[in-house]
Amino acid sequence: MSDFQIIESLRSWASEAPDDVAVKGPDFDFTAGELWDAAIRITGWLRQSGVDDSEAVGAAVLPKLHPAFMMGLLARGGVGSIVSGEIEVGPEFALQRLIVMGRKRASIRPESQLLFDDQALADMSKIDPGTVTIANRDPSEVVWQFYSSGTTGTPKAILRTASSMDALVTPRRLDLAKSRYFSLQPGIVSGATSAFLAALATRRTYLTAGDASENLQLMLDHDIEIVEGSPFQLDQLLTVARSQGEQLGSLREIRSAGAPLSPGLAGALADWFGAEVYEGYGSSEVGFVASKRVDDAPDKPRGGTIADDVQVEIVDPDGTRLPDGELGLIRMRAPGMATGYFGNPDLGPGKGFHDDWFLSGDLGVLINNELVVVGREDELMNIGGQKILPQRVEEVILQQPGIEDAVACAVTDRLGIRQLAIAIVGKAIEDPAEFARSLRGPLGGIQPSLIMRIARVPRSETGKPLRAEVARQLQAQLERPKGII
Repeated sequence: MSDFQIIESLRSWASEAPDDVAVKGPDFDFTAGELWDAAIRITGWLRQSGVDDSEAVGAAVLPKLHPAFMMGLLARGGVGSIVSGEIEVGPEFALQRLIVMGRKRASIRPESQLLFDDQALADMSKIDPGTVTIANRDPSEVVWQFYSSGTTGTPKAILRTASSMDALVTPRRLDLAKSRYFSLQPGIVSGATSAFLAALATRRTYLTAGDASENLQLMLDHDIEIVEGSPFQLDQLLTVARSQGEQLGSLREIRSAGAPLSPGLAGALADWFGAEVYEGYGSSEVGFVASKRVDDAPDKPRGGTIADDVQVEIVDPDGTRLPDGELGLIRMRAPGMATGYFGNPDLGPGKGFHDDWFLSGDLGVLINNELVVVGREDELMNIGGQKILPQRVEEVILQQPGIEDAVACAVTDRLGIRQLAIAIVGKAIEDPAEFARSLRGPLGGIQPSLIMRIARVPRSETGKPLRAEVARQLQAQLERPKGII
């Protein structure tokens, strides 16, 4: 018997209603009994393979396997993670072992890898689940790592204890789980994990997202009332829905999370689906923090309603609390927040964990106990003495005809002067210089010195633009003889 509530939620569901569908995706499903059986067999397989319970293990597996591996890693003891893409593995890193599919990765030492293949499935089939023991977890013991790069491009392993993992099942998540709710987020992020765990706690089927067309079909099949995803994921859903003429009559709420939601996309979502659109704010370190309905009071700054169990303050760089209405750094804390980062990296006074608070690096204002998020401090661009956030530039660019996607960055010219540069996806601009001049009004006198067309905007798993990667391309282009192309 485990004291870990998440494990007990699945164990009891599998015991009392094993045929209930616990997880469903575009082309598969797991009943509660099958999910529990798979988790126990994964635990047994890892131990049979010589993986010590003290080792931190990551699973780079197909999205449809995330729920089974998540529960298997939690049940075995040690530290677990669901990961994707290339990640550093070895004794000196946050992960000591990595479960891979297909074939082993040349970039990782063979002894650090465990191949999940047909032989592994055969070995699992021979395991007697009744002989597999489940770890008893101290509430303060670290059991999970979320990997988040934010906007820095450098992954950080966020440490979560057993109690903070249990606390991801917040009252808000439980309410959502009781509705016909669908999260588009991938299983490696905390939002998807909390949605999955809340579904376990309420014994509701958890839908696993696929591509945009598959997601649309899942929403139709299950009469989804509430959908949540990043702006990029919601934009993909909207594109597919428009192409099929499908307006999802059951949909009543669209919730954006993970990145700023542009007014243009918010309006397009509301117009097409006829649903209320909300923008959420939170982090993997703290969880859900606040949300707002985007069409409330469009003529003035509107803050998000802060969750009951979350504390938010606005502080200056020295950590001194600022009064309402003053712009500063956002710091927050909640009962179930993470304990820190692997290796305790020093991110500076304005970021990371400090004195039981988490500082996100975002700038914001408190107005009547509502949170207005302005943007990231380290993304604030100083162009000719004027400060502007890249998100504001991108909102303006995306309103221009023929522009499908855009990223704004600050680059440095040969004289050491910071210049605004934009990368766009879309049709060629006939007169780039005139196009740049046309942006001066909407951007308060600022105009781009460089416009570069790219095939696509590189994005993270949650759809955030990898701004540093684009900035390198723009900087290299600026150093060529021709500026505006």
